[in-house]
Amino acid sequence: MDHDADHAEIRRLAYQIWLKEGQPDGRDREHWVAAKAAWAMQRHGLSDASEQQAGVGTEKTIRKPRSKKS
Repeated sequence: MDHDADHAEIRRLAYQIWLKEGQPDGRDREHWVAAKAAWAMQRHGLSDASEQQAGVGTEKTIRKPRSKKS
């Protein structure tokens, strides 16, 4: 196991999550945890599921709530 390569891959995944979420400040720990989970899933052969969990490579639509008409 190459610790440096593993760390670099987790960092890459965390960066992708950060970008996907619009580069928010103060959520680095959350992104790291999600990336580490995604990386672990990839290591167990669940790469598609891991990317979906991490939010990498998937499009998420965020809609504004509808305003109530008077």
